[in-house]
Amino acid sequence: MNTWQKWLLATILSVFLLGIFAPNSTQVTQDTNRTLLFEAVNRAREDNNAPALTLSEVLSRVAQSSIETVGITGSYSAISIDSVGRLLNAEAYRYATFWYVMQANMRDMNDVVATWMTNYRNDMLSTEFTEIGTGYYIDRYGDSYMMILLARRGESVLPTTMPAPCANPIPPYAIAGQDLTSSKSPERVAQIRVLTDLYDTLVQNWLNDAIVPGAVIGLIDSGEFVWVRAYGYRDARTYARMTTDMVFGVASLSKPIASVATMQLVEHGVITLDTPVFDVINTWRPDTPYDIHGITPYRLMSHTAGFPTANSPIFGENYSPLPSLIDSLNGIGRRGRAVTLENPPGTTFAYSNGGYSVLQLFLETVTGEPFADYARCHIFEPLGMRMSDFYLRPDIQRIHATGHNEAGDPLPDFQMMVDLTAAGLHTSVPDFARWIVAMLADENTPNILSKGSIKLMMSPAEGTNEQYGLGFYLTNWQGTIIPNHTGSTPGFRSYFQILPDKRHAIIVLTNSSNGEIFNNRVTGQWLQWLKSIGDIQGLSAEQLEAERRENITRLIQLINDERARYQLPPLLTNELVMRDAQSNSQMMASRDDVDGHDMGRFPERMTSLNYFFDYYYYWSAFGSQLDAQGAFNVWKNRESTFAQLFLDETFDEIGIGLSTSGNGVNYYAVIVVRR
Repeated sequence: MNTWQKWLLATILSVFLLGIFAPNSTQVTQDTNRTLLFEAVNRAREDNNAPALTLSEVLSRVAQSSIETVGITGSYSAISIDSVGRLLNAEAYRYATFWYVMQANMRDMNDVVATWMTNYRNDMLSTEFTEIGTGYYIDRYGDSYMMILLARRGESVLPTTMPAPCANPIPPYAIAGQDLTSSKSPERVAQIRVLTDLYDTLVQNWLNDAIVPGAVIGLIDSGEFVWVRAYGYRDARTYARMTTDMVFGVASLSKPIASVATMQLVEHGVITLDTPVFDVINTWRPDTPYDIHGITPYRLMSHTAGFPTANSPIFGENYSPLPSLIDSLNGIGRRGRAVTLENPPGTTFAYSNGGYSVLQLFLETVTGEPFADYARCHIFEPLGMRMSDFYLRPDIQRIHATGHNEAGDPLPDFQMMVDLTAAGLHTSVPDFARWIVAMLADENTPNILSKGSIKLMMSPAEGTNEQYGLGFYLTNWQGTIIPNHTGSTPGFRSYFQILPDKRHAIIVLTNSSNGEIFNNRVTGQWLQWLKSIGDIQGLSAEQLEAERRENITRLIQLINDERARYQLPPLLTNELVMRDAQSNSQMMASRDDVDGHDMGRFPERMTSLNYFFDYYYYWSAFGSQLDAQGAFNVWKNRESTFAQLFLDETFDEIGIGLSTSGNGVNYYAVIVVRR
């Protein structure tokens, strides 16, 4: 090999090696911009006297992989709170918050951070966060994607030991019917078998249709716990089967338990229903211009104390630090805003988790002990509810169902929270059945609460328009008042209904955020079965049809009266549009799902019927026994939608459909059309 050949070979080899080992220019740009992004965030914090954040390799790795997923797919929905949270929790981080942005032409990082500062200032400057991760990605079109992730490390707050024994344990009450046995006649057993066979036939399809992995259903008949069945899976990843003793997070089913605790203190003379709670609480006050003297246990239990619906409880992961109850009331943590009194006490019914958090602070102040301890020692243990607690004990963790999001993906972390009375209960169907049987026991049975107090809790409270008692919703199903409650927490949905006069009840617990549709189908089938055997009188088909037509006529009149106030001509009904609206309301009712309509094909259907129009608009309303005035109010309270839908002078025709689900939910479909 001559000198020239050696030089050529060396040159080729050098170029080859440089190609292998030289840093990629795109990678250099991404790394540089990730550093610039980190520096820009800390400059913003320094300018506002907030401590600097530490750059975390773990957080940056999560941020980078997440933003690359967004950039590659071109979709921000490709990542979620759940997906990011799972990555962080695997590294013992307490998930906090993240933001991302896409810029076609890269701006200065300070401009990007300034935008985030405008929209998320409180979180950007929060001292709760100690570390930051940054992500930067350039896609094949040259568009830039940026992400920052703020979090802090935390130790697991999942308890590893059992709570201390009750100081003065109450012996269990001997209440007949709590255990799974039946003294029913052969005829009644056969009737119940008709319903349970239906469930065995239908439930798995209902679960699949709603994307719900699993459920447990329990029946109480004439005060006896007579049947329980598990369906589907405890965990969609492992296909572990659901079992009847599985524990679930049941969220707002905590509220009737909290109300029982409150009524116990009333019966013992410790408080009254009208005790001004802020004569007792001296550690916190709501921000309000109104007189807080009128906030009482009665109004807190009935959601008439004046607190708003917007204040949801804290849903935290299993990593510390969780805020204290007072921190939560002040808006620190996942609640996101302080609990404020937005209406004078006693003037407005507004379902309020924040109001029940205030009730918890009141109860803990009065009793001098954590609410979880009081409930365990005065409610759960006396009723033999061994696997129910507001304290996520190790034995409960072992048999706890895995929650799942709307897409069916598992949520691996338990939901720890401090707002226990609002949503903190963990229980199973057999355990919760023991509580319901106690609520249905006769007045001569020794019990945790008197029959008079229980009846008061299940009766309409003042100022609720007969929608709520003390810890119970009150639903009018074809003339029968049904005390009940739903529960909703990430990954779980729960529901129970009670017929006090007949001493019947049903419990449905699911491990999915999609559980409402399934729960409504299960309870609706139960109500229809009770009607078919004469245990509920209900309304005849003729009465139901007359009521439906009356509501539609009334609703059209309300809409046209409102149009007249603005000198607009009345909307005329069109039979074709009415028929299509009715068809869509029937679809929603059959699925018990407000999104279960088929309005997307409305133009196609109308064209096939030689009905031609320029434009149409669709809206819906739904609610338990929602009448015409209620549906009108739903739309009227959304002023922009109301103006767009009903007060547009270019619309000239209307169609309204109304159908009722088996569970008693009325679904209205309205279509306005410009011919």
